[in-house]
Amino acid sequence: MYRLFLSSGLCLAAISPALSDPGTSLTPPQREIISRNIDLLPSQEERKLASEWNNAKKVAEFICRPAAIAALQKWDQQADRVFLGTDDPKTLTLENDRLLKGSGQVRAGNDWTTFAFSCELDPNSGRALTFETDLAPRT
Repeated sequence: MYRLFLSSGLCLAAISPALSDPGTSLTPPQREIISRNIDLLPSQEERKLASEWNNAKKVAEFICRPAAIAALQKWDQQADRVFLGTDDPKTLTLENDRLLKGSGQVRAGNDWTTFAFSCELDPNSGRALTFETDLAPRT
């Protein structure tokens, strides 16, 4: 089952296999950022669904995706949408509270491009430090 929510210009891919699991635990600042972002979702249904995601999906959406857009716009100024992970939960791996790895897709113009990424996390601030992809520079 796959649901897509559009809210405030934010695309949230809700993927049923990515529902809560014990997974890697998060630090209090990471949990706070995620909780704050879930609370900002406009509908009760969206908040409930996002709260049920596993930690890898929560980190991808609420901590790494903002850093991803900034990094991907350096790769291509037309980059305007990014999805981290797919409906396969194996596409996102939260190694620990310092690193998320996975695959994603970015839209630049009319083209979607698949990439692998790593998102380095600061467990003390709860924020992404770096977002790196395997995309070759555009010439």
